[in-house]
This record gives sequence, C-alpha cells and structure tokens, in this order.
Amino acid sequence: MFGKKPINKLELEELYRRHFDNLFTAAQRITQDTALSEDIVQDFFLHLLDVGLPKGHILNPGAYFRTSISRKAIEHINKERKTPKKDIDQDLYQMSSEDESSDNQKWVEYKLEDIIQGIQKLPQHHRLVLEKHLFDKLKHEEIAQDLNTSAATVRSH
Repeated sequence: MFGKKPINKLELEELYRRHFDNLFTAAQRITQDTALSEDIVQDFFLHLLDVGLPKGHILNPGAYFRTSISRKAIEHINKERKTPKKDIDQDLYQMSSEDESSDNQKWVEYKLEDIIQGIQKLPQHHRLVLEKHLFDKLKHEEIAQDLNTSAATVRSH
C-alpha cells in the first residue's frame, strides 16, 4: 500500500476507454457541468500516468476510480463556492447597527433559497431520504423500513 505502482500508456488507455463514461457521469452528477466533468476525469488519468496506482490490491478499480473522481469533483465545487472569510467579515463590519438585523435576515433568506433550490434539483429518491432524515428526524434504519430498502442504500442517497 505504500508507494505507487507505475502504469504504462497502453494500460492507461485501456483503463480510460473502459471507465471514462462511468467516471464522467459520476463527475457530472456532482458538478452539473459537462466541460468541467470531462476535465476532472482527464486530469485524473493524467495524474495516474504521472504517479501510477497505489501498490497493493485494488479489488474494484472502477469503484476506486469513481471514489477518486467524486472527491475531485467535490473539492472543485467546494473551492468554487467558498466565500473568503475576510469578505464576510468586511460585509458585517460595514453594516450599520440599525440595518444589521434586516440585512442579516435578507442574507439568511437568500441562503435558504439556495438550499431549497439545491434540494429541489436532487432526484426524487434522494430528496425523499433527505427530507425524512432532516425533517422527520428518522434514523437511516427507520427510513430504510419506510422505503422498503436497505440502510446502506438510504445512507448512499
């Protein structure tokens, strides 16, 4: 598990051809951006060419690749969405004391709208699980019983 196993171009091309579609789909689900998803997958394979695969046994390369791609996509989304802390501090400092509560309320409402829109974009089965967990305060096992599915499926949704 320590160190990297070198990979040659032919092996990489075969892996790319075999796994690209699934990896691209996984990245696109997260980023909602076709070009960005393609870039993430291609960068991942270029990284494999440079550093190789982890030594040891990878029992399911597709799952290993999908997990890596998902992490890269989430990292990118988090970088894009982060607002620098100093900007928030500056905004709060510049608010006058009489406008502070109404401005804070508007900011909270704006963020709440973003969250609601994000939840509405989720597939129905993911949204249902989220609502049962957050609003009904049900545990994964309870949701699984309600939906007649496994707790593992509930956790993945």
